[in-house]
Amino acid sequence: MDCVRAANKYFNDSEPWKVINTDKEKCGEIIRTCLELCHSIAILINPFLPFTSERILKILNVSDKDLKWNKIGKPVLTAGNELGENMILFPQIEDSEIEIPVSDSSAGEKVKTVSTPAAGVITIDDFKKVSLKVAKVLECVPVPKSKKLLKLKLLLGTSEKQIVSGISEYYKPEDLIGKLVVVVDNLVPSKLMGVDSEGMLLAAKQNGELKIVTIDGDIQSGADVN
Repeated sequence: MDCVRAANKYFNDSEPWKVINTDKEKCGEIIRTCLELCHSIAILINPFLPFTSERILKILNVSDKDLKWNKIGKPVLTAGNELGENMILFPQIEDSEIEIPVSDSSAGEKVKTVSTPAAGVITIDDFKKVSLKVAKVLECVPVPKSKKLLKLKLLLGTSEKQIVSGISEYYKPEDLIGKLVVVVDNLVPSKLMGVDSEGMLLAAKQNGELKIVTIDGDIQSGADVN
């Protein structure tokens, strides 16, 4: 980068656009030096920016046979050689090329994301479909004839909800009373062992151990989880 900055400074300080009006030969020398610098830069960036290096060579209309470290700083351009077609090495990305505007809930501003997410990756719009809420456990009892299921009565703000969860191997019903947990509030209702379940608890499982996601601190049930 320092070499690129130095080359750019030389070009700006030499002001060939002014020199051409008073000394065309001097102007030619400046441009020739700048082109040789571009060739040296193409050698320097080739290991990590090979396509950009290739574009520079095409603009200079020279072969890649001189793309060697011992050629850095050496004159390689032939006098009278016609340059290739000029091109922008790093074109600016326009807003129109970045689709899917999304809303940043923390800043209230518009953010941009790529239009085609990788496999298994969701967009912010997908995530916004899931309603996560803080819920307080009011009651918790085992589901009859089940070894794993617990039936929880939850308070979410001013409303109550019933959820069935397979966590009895890891939690006793009395240990959950009064806890603040995180639930998926807008899940399609289902039946487990004939018992209605209107959501899902969030939990983490590793090495055979399961832990419910709980809220630390004083916060009202029904609060949104963002």
